[in-house]
Amino acid sequence: AFEVPPLKDSVVDQARLLDASAATKLANALKVIYEKGGPQLAVLTVPSIDNLTIEEASYKVAKSWQLGTAKNDNGILLFVAKEERKIRVEVGQG
Repeated sequence: AFEVPPLKDSVVDQARLLDASAATKLANALKVIYEKGGPQLAVLTVPSIDNLTIEEASYKVAKSWQLGTAKNDNGILLFVAKEERKIRVEVGQG
């Protein structure tokens, strides 16, 4: 079954789609955006979402990770499911 991984950094590449250098550069860029008052952006790649739809899986991650601030609800999640070849952007209400 699909399990939501812990949010350890703004880039969580469980599917190993990025090399270490690219993941680090991307994570640093996303942090700069957030520190300058922008939305909190995160990227998650997973090998598979098992029997869930991409919508169900990305919503589950977004709800668990609680990206963005409570006041502005300005989180953005880029979610990639490798085996299913699906990508989804989950956004907060703000």
